Amino acid sequence: MTLSRQAAEGSGWQVWACWRPHRGYTVGGDFCYACGGGGGLLVAAVDVLGHGEEAYCSLQGIRRELEEGGENLLDIYRRVEQSASRSRGCALFLSLLNNHSIDYILVGNLRGWVINRGRFEVLPGQAGIVGGRKLLPAVRSVKINDKSLLMVCSDGIRRSFLPDSYDGKLWYDDGFNLACSVLEQYGIAEDDASVLVGRRWP
Repeated sequence: MTLSRQAAEGSGWQVWACWRPHRGYTVGGDFCYACGGGGGLLVAAVDVLGHGEEAYCSLQGIRRELEEGGENLLDIYRRVEQSASRSRGCALFLSLLNNHSIDYILVGNLRGWVINRGRFEVLPGQAGIVGGRKLLPAVRSVKINDKSLLMVCSDGIRRSFLPDSYDGKLWYDDGFNLACSVLEQYGIAEDDASVLVGRRWP
């Protein structure tokens, strides 16, 4: 299995991610990104339509737009959308993590959750394909506590996965171990799969 990883930290957050392609392929269309900036920690999870080399090639333009960065989610989204429209569309989670909130755009069949003390929240998104029919992305915001956790996964992770099934591991297990454990236990072999985990500690 070809497994890719990334880690980053900023604005009080630590983020870990891992992803791998469909069984039988060396590359795929799932990708996670995290990088600190002036407006907070920019994180993204991308699931390009399809599998293999074609999906991976389509992903490269999207990756470049994410690496270009910016402090305005809508501006970054529009650049990603333009790139995706020239190749294959994608599902997208795009977010700025800061000290007070998680501001995000979620389009397509990715799933996300935020866990604060005593509160478990499913992140609402919107239907559609980034780069397909043009849509107006909704920028949503979730208030966070001193101790908060973010999890995002692509549809290559079985629907039976819910973060609360991991209980104490969410807070105390190594971030890479947690993400890779979800990928290993719940990943669908016949699909690209990715998991992103973010923690904010006091």
